[in-house]
Amino acid sequence: MKNYFTIYDGKKLAGFGSLIQAQLVLRAYCKIKKLNYRFPGFTKVHHWQLESKSPELFSSTLNKFYNLPLEELDSNSVYISHLYLIKFWLEFNINRVIKINNEIYTNNFRVKNRVSIHYRVRLKTDTESESAFKKDNFRYCSQEYYEASIKYCRRILGEKIKIDLFCIHQDSFTDYLKKKYSVNIILDCPIVPTFINFIESKAFITSSSSLSWAAHLYGLNELVIAKPFWHPWKQNSILINNNGKVLKNGLSIPMIKRKITSLSSFYFRKYSKDYHF
Repeated sequence: MKNYFTIYDGKKLAGFGSLIQAQLVLRAYCKIKKLNYRFPGFTKVHHWQLESKSPELFSSTLNKFYNLPLEELDSNSVYISHLYLIKFWLEFNINRVIKINNEIYTNNFRVKNRVSIHYRVRLKTDTESESAFKKDNFRYCSQEYYEASIKYCRRILGEKIKIDLFCIHQDSFTDYLKKKYSVNIILDCPIVPTFINFIESKAFITSSSSLSWAAHLYGLNELVIAKPFWHPWKQNSILINNNGKVLKNGLSIPMIKRKITSLSSFYFRKYSKDYHF
């Protein structure tokens, strides 16, 4: 019997968000398609340096969080491209994935009456250039975006809702948010408790980050606020652009009919060469 797996080895380039988002989507995909899902365990996950851990210990910590038995890959293991799953198949199935993940994980977490903000700036360990985080580039989230998101949350949840901002670097803008909106700045929090806070928050203000996107896949947040991203957000997400303008609710990209079968074949051929047994 075939067992299906996807990217798990960060090769010291891919972070936890990139890897766990692929696992969450594949697990739901296998449940929908009635396939056997196999998880060999995260390894060589990037950004381990930020927690002063060895790559092995960092990956082990993340495997304990994901909390599934680690199973070795063999000749019956079939690789499914994470790029196909997330960039093409998921566009038509995002809410089904959210529903399945919510059913699987709902007893593992407890929603708390607060707002979490993921304030993602360039890290010293990032492989992307500084330009990716500058204005008009895909990683950039403006001050207008964050302020509009906070105001939206307060309007829906009340002025006194607790707001926690998670960041690696404190700067003049985080100081401004602390002073103006009484935002609680949580600095240098390890990745697992940070991720759990994102999952369990009643409202989640995301950044242009796979870690944000992966947290919202658990489906526990009642309110998700996001900037248009390269992956689709669940359909009741509130989209706000870098001008602070609230866009339509729903997917971050138009639902466009694509030739899924041919694209699946292309991505399988392109990436399966990394996994031979």
